[in-house]
Amino acid sequence: MYADPIRRADTIEVHVKMASGEDRVWTMQPGEQGIGWWDRWLLLRYSAVLDSRIRPQLARWVVRQLTEPNERAVGVTVVLRTEILQPPDEPPREDGRRSSAMKILYQENLAGPR
Repeated sequence: MYADPIRRADTIEVHVKMASGEDRVWTMQPGEQGIGWWDRWLLLRYSAVLDSRIRPQLARWVVRQLTEPNERAVGVTVVLRTEILQPPDEPPREDGRRSSAMKILYQENLAGPR
């Protein structure tokens, strides 16, 4: 009669490493610049997780979004973060930590200036 509740939360992060050593992080959140409607973000997130062919395109798009023309990015990494959600009727863990995992979906060293 009722659907199973969601048991995990997946988040896509794109880390852009700048030549200055700075690490800029972009996540798919409501209201972020770019695609528009939230359902489009969901489709992009699912595609990035399931289809390895879209990851380089996503990574390079994010680099263009996060950098100015006079800045230089030297690397980009697409990361999947997964958090196991605790059922509402279960008491919190004694150590207060949540079960989570991280997986690198795509990584690229970007070319230097030409």
